[in-house]
Amino acid sequence: MLLPEKGRSFATFLLLLLLGMGCNPEEKLPLPDQKNALFEQPAHFPQPNYDFSRNPVTEAGFELGRKLFYDPILSRDSSISCASCHRQEFAFADAGKTISPGIVGRLGSRNSPALFNLAWSTSFMWDGGVNHLEVFPLAPITEPAEMDETLVRVMEKLRIHPTYPALFQAAFGPGELTDQRFLFALAQFQLALVSGDSPYDRFIQGKASLPATALKAGICF
Repeated sequence: MLLPEKGRSFATFLLLLLLGMGCNPEEKLPLPDQKNALFEQPAHFPQPNYDFSRNPVTEAGFELGRKLFYDPILSRDSSISCASCHRQEFAFADAGKTISPGIVGRLGSRNSPALFNLAWSTSFMWDGGVNHLEVFPLAPITEPAEMDETLVRVMEKLRIHPTYPALFQAAFGPGELTDQRFLFALAQFQLALVSGDSPYDRFIQGKASLPATALKAGICF
């Protein structure tokens, strides 16, 4: 992401503070009858680090998270979405660009990283400056060189939107459209982005071979 090097520790603290202000850690948001239906763990992967007991990936939650991910409403001027810099055809990265552009053509200092297998990650952004997936979206949303928006304004826009309130209720049940539910939905979409059938995955499972050039270069080890 494009968060500047200077002041990153303070920014991470601020993001965690913002999340804590609007969230009740004891609240079990997903409906009781919903299961972790859309997260598939490859057999050769270790156990995920993410705590799915608090936020299982359900069909309604995933679809809501995907809609939010592709919706430019999350930016200040509604011109760019998360998907603008995390493109599906490039493993949800921004291939070919040295620096990912933000609203009104602003440039920060980084290219957007790929998003996959995040359930196994314990740190996020190129430098690991954010330590939880649910906090991760706040960095690009609030960064002036990216989406330049505030969490408060995002929630205001979602609450008066013609379709989002119903979608949030379908995903999480009756209740207020909170920032926690918003961040949980984005997390559900990202958690479902699992890459477990690459040539390297097939190689380590003994299902396929790799080109001699790859083995010689050691690019997969």
